[in-house]
Amino acid sequence: MSKMIEERKLDFIPPSRYDKLDEDVREKLLDYRRLFSKVVRKERKIDNLLKQIDKDKDILKDWKKDLTSKNHFIDHLRKTFYFTCSVVSLTPRPSGKVYHNLTISRRGERPKNCSLGSDDVMLKHLLDYYKGNPKVRKEIKDDGWKVWLKVETNSGKTYLRILDMIMDNPLGFKNETLNRNVLFPLDKKKGKTKK
Repeated sequence: MSKMIEERKLDFIPPSRYDKLDEDVREKLLDYRRLFSKVVRKERKIDNLLKQIDKDKDILKDWKKDLTSKNHFIDHLRKTFYFTCSVVSLTPRPSGKVYHNLTISRRGERPKNCSLGSDDVMLKHLLDYYKGNPKVRKEIKDDGWKVWLKVETNSGKTYLRILDMIMDNPLGFKNETLNRNVLFPLDKKKGKTKK
């Protein structure tokens, strides 16, 4: 019990003597004691929770040590399969057009570039690819295709397609041909998107 609570303790009048008090004073005393009791219970609860937090912190500290000691067993997976993607704008051509690449970066490997084309070409390609998906088409138009593509290639279905390519050929992935047609293939015969 904290010193402040201890000082507010009211036990010099035992309950057996309450009936000697005026009714108004007795009600105020009872109200005070009820509140005092709630404060004591809450303080005990907080003390117990703080003790539990200290125990949990110790457990977490041990788990983190274990995690660090086990990290080297799976670090090769991070090196082989972890990647990030970014959309890079290239220096404008003499024609004034700006072309873009998707750069796939993996730890310990040179970045792999995937040709996307100019703004107009890539936008049209994505809208054709997602012809049957109005929700995605709206996202591409609202966010801009570059912003949308960055999110899509770092956490969407296209991320999983790239991951599958790496998992199927981890060593040879750097030599794979990648461009907008590989990432977003269009079925020209039927005019529909390959899924």
